[in-house]
Amino acid sequence: MSFEVFWQRYPRRKCKKAARDKYEKALKIATHEEIMAGVERYRADIARKGTEEQFVAHAATWLHNERWEDEYGLDVESDPTAGFSPTLRRHMQEWNDGTSREFCETSGDDTDHRTAGGHGLPAATAPSTTRRH
Repeated sequence: MSFEVFWQRYPRRKCKKAARDKYEKALKIATHEEIMAGVERYRADIARKGTEEQFVAHAATWLHNERWEDEYGLDVESDPTAGFSPTLRRHMQEWNDGTSREFCETSGDDTDHRTAGGHGLPAATAPSTTRRH
């Protein structure tokens, strides 16, 4: 029964047998609710972008690639960290707010490494212009 709910909500209904097989496998690592939440995010992303049907993944492919875990609707132009994990985004925000002392405490100096190279990254991770041999 839960596959039929998935099938009715999925935006491109092609190759039903393959989709049913992948759905059953997906249920071993995710719940029906998790999968359906991903379907709804995918549907909203397709609608927002106006994606043509030919570019919408077949259900079996979407399930096989565990796409219910994808983050849809990210606006990278207005937020360059949009694709980063929530944990990394929090650490970056703490760093930029000056509430993270991790790098400054271990660097042994008073340099504000948050703007190293103008990239808002600690000096240890700022892009290097030095060639290595």
